[in-house]
Amino acid sequence: MGLEVAVADFNPEAIGVPYADKYFNASTIDIEAIVRVAEEYQPDGIITLATDMPMRSIAVATSKLGLVGITSDTALKSTDKAEMIKAFRSAGVPVPWYYIVDNKAVFNENFAEFTFPCIMKPTDNSGSRGVVLIKSVDELVDAYKYSREQSRNGSVIVEEYLQGHEVSVEVIVYKSKVHILQVTDKLTTGAPNFVEMGHSQPSRFIGEALDKIHDVATKACAAVGIENGPVHVEMMVTECGPKMIELGARMGGTVSLRILFHCQQVLI
Repeated sequence: MGLEVAVADFNPEAIGVPYADKYFNASTIDIEAIVRVAEEYQPDGIITLATDMPMRSIAVATSKLGLVGITSDTALKSTDKAEMIKAFRSAGVPVPWYYIVDNKAVFNENFAEFTFPCIMKPTDNSGSRGVVLIKSVDELVDAYKYSREQSRNGSVIVEEYLQGHEVSVEVIVYKSKVHILQVTDKLTTGAPNFVEMGHSQPSRFIGEALDKIHDVATKACAAVGIENGPVHVEMMVTECGPKMIELGARMGGTVSLRILFHCQQVLI
């Protein structure tokens, strides 16, 4: 495609390093380090694939260099599940019931309010890390310990266990217009940790059901403020209609997308 590609990674032995034109030894979640790399390399575009937390670094770097990207506020809402679900609810996007648990005191205060089964997960991790299904009150304490250990800031979210058919929606947003590329049916390991195992596309959903999925995905992208870039949206199609699980302001981890960049240098 005629692109010069640089990669940044804290690990010089990372599998992608030999394929890059240039390599920078910098952690993708170290905001200051990525900004320094961007200022040195002066790319025409900066992207990440299948990882959420680097979006905070990218948001700061693209803003500083005047490149297309998302804002730091949108990056936070796209990587912190507590901020994300609050943004969804404020915008009228259908979501499960939830409680944000910042510490043990809050956990104890809301203990009696949880209904079962429910899901607990860290507010700031990805890849199904720390996600657990809780079937009864007897499992709460151990689940909280497990989920909290996987949280960078010690905060977790407890929410309704949505049942139905899980789908992901691959999206490109350009000048605030949402373009739905594909809806994919997801295969996971199921309870208790729900790790993704495979995908099937196109989705089994058609007609009005598919239209509702498109509508929820579109509203979710707007709710967190994404104006330009790829979005990976995850939702559960329940008997009451689609409800959001979460989204990432990046391409999906297991769905191949081809993006044509009108630039010559790309930092990944």
